[in-house]
Amino acid sequence: MTTILEANRIGKYYSSEPTIEGISFKLSAGEKVGLVGENGCGKSTLLKLIAGIETITEGHLTSPRDTRIGYLAQELHYSEGNSVYQELLEVFADLRLLGHKLEQMQQDMATATGVAQQKLLDEYGPLAAAYEERGGYTYTHQIETIMTGLGLEPKRERPVAALSGGEKNVLAVARILLQEP
Repeated sequence: MTTILEANRIGKYYSSEPTIEGISFKLSAGEKVGLVGENGCGKSTLLKLIAGIETITEGHLTSPRDTRIGYLAQELHYSEGNSVYQELLEVFADLRLLGHKLEQMQQDMATATGVAQQKLLDEYGPLAAAYEERGGYTYTHQIETIMTGLGLEPKRERPVAALSGGEKNVLAVARILLQEP
């Protein structure tokens, strides 16, 4: 089986005191794993290290280059003024910026001539390909699919601040699913 994550003697120290130390393991594709332990033993810290939220003090983690790790935090943070749909759009903030840049380049190409137009065309091609490859033409459909599947569609325009704690958890799961970890 293909290894998707390997830890080699990782540790995390705060003020020279170990929170976790000497942790080693290997996870293979398709493998299901549970993490069990007493309160305060470092489970959340280990998960934050794996997700890249915290930095490892010693040892190292390795995974294939294209591996994306999702992390559902215990404490959720949202832009409370956003609607459910706006919050899910935030997952694609970088992609949306790229789309706006492409639109601006299209407008600039319409009026440019000669060398300036060719320079825009040369830059536009690779950016347009990256936009398409990253899902620039399908991300709104992905959002719709996830919202429908998780029962969030009826809450689409509801402000995040008006959601219950459980609904906010479902929204967090939707965000993670859209990241395709």
